[in-house]
Amino acid sequence: MLQHRAIWVARLSLSLALVLGALGPGCGGGTGRMELALQFSPRDLPAGTTSVRYYVLPTTLSDNSQAVCEDFLGPDAPKSVLDYGSDMVVSSETPVTDTTTITIVVENLPPGSFMFYLEAMASSSVAGCGCGSGSISAGEKTVIPIRLVQECRI
Repeated sequence: MLQHRAIWVARLSLSLALVLGALGPGCGGGTGRMELALQFSPRDLPAGTTSVRYYVLPTTLSDNSQAVCEDFLGPDAPKSVLDYGSDMVVSSETPVTDTTTITIVVENLPPGSFMFYLEAMASSSVAGCGCGSGSISAGEKTVIPIRLVQECRI
């Protein structure tokens, strides 16, 4: 039996819960774009985490390949989210300063199927990364499990 030391004991489960549903006329003209909140506890992150970077890619990429987590996780990952900048739906970085629940708000996300990739940053170094996929629909609560690993592609 192979032991994967890269898999972190903590299984970070991010609740991607629909916050506002389809945005109203004052916020995008009823385009069906949504705002989602990613909520998790700092104890689920590596010690010393100062911020969390997140990237959202559609599950079907412009090169007609699929965005699947297995291709993006680990030090020998064949793909990097940074190679798909033109496909990026949204990306940002949020500071981690709270000792309670951390909430990251992803704004203007259209309904669809996405891969969510996260990096826990300790100063300017990646201390851990995680990934999960799922479909987002207006009016539905969605939970995306995210698996964190310590060894990430640089």
